[in-house]
Amino acid sequence: MANTILWRSDEDRFELTDIEAVFRNTEGFSAIRLDEPGGALIEAKFADLEQGDRVLVRLSRGSDAISITDASKTSLRVALILQHHLDVPLRVVDTDYSFDLDLSEYSTIDELTEAIEVARRGSQRTFGD
Repeated sequence: MANTILWRSDEDRFELTDIEAVFRNTEGFSAIRLDEPGGALIEAKFADLEQGDRVLVRLSRGSDAISITDASKTSLRVALILQHHLDVPLRVVDTDYSFDLDLSEYSTIDELTEAIEVARRGSQRTFGD
């Protein structure tokens, strides 16, 4: 299963203090760990009670990417939460490279899900189509 990755559109690095503030001050995040043994600067669990789902959210050691386990609606909700709280436009992609979108263009999970479906249909084209 693919994971979801967030990058800053300006290709700058994330600030650890900004990510930590979102994790500590937003409902749904828990089990926050700094300097996680697997290499993340910070990680947290996010529980989406609506979907009955949980994901792990990690800031990479180089502060250049945020990874979210899987590409479910819960991971998209986390992506939108981060876009809302961080003062920079973000790109969202999946590790299958089936979509690469400017997250700041979407405000709801439904809008984002629809854009992902359109991008995935477009990426399934083959030569000669």
